[in-house]
Amino acid sequence: MPTNEEEQDSPGPTPGAQADPPTKPRVAIVIDDEQSVRRVCRAILDKSGWETHTVSSGSEGIELAQRVTPQLVLVDMSMPDMGGAETCRELRALQADLPVLFMSGFAELALQDGPPSEGRSGFIDKPFTPAQLVNAVRETLGEAPST
Repeated sequence: MPTNEEEQDSPGPTPGAQADPPTKPRVAIVIDDEQSVRRVCRAILDKSGWETHTVSSGSEGIELAQRVTPQLVLVDMSMPDMGGAETCRELRALQADLPVLFMSGFAELALQDGPPSEGRSGFIDKPFTPAQLVNAVRETLGEAPST
């Protein structure tokens, strides 16, 4: 017989009960025409607990977003087939509240067209450190940056 209140209030596992399933990782899509950037982003995001998919063009990113439901997209502002702003507009036509983190090695050029103002967006200059990327992701999602 339990002797303190804590033991009485928590009956313990029910015989035959299943444990809660592990939470599914959040899904991110990285869209960049540079393979090295895709690899780095994937390694950093995977280490942070994301399920990360990478593609090399905006059109591929849009196709992928129709198959998986991303909670975040990282997109290069300047790509050959479709720039980041256009890719973002197409993605948000599919998922209006999709957070998008724009990346560019040419900040001045990238900001001339500017990312679409509607929806949650962030921006990070390339090159970046792992900590800078993690903090930019958190800020884009409306979470507190890590210390």
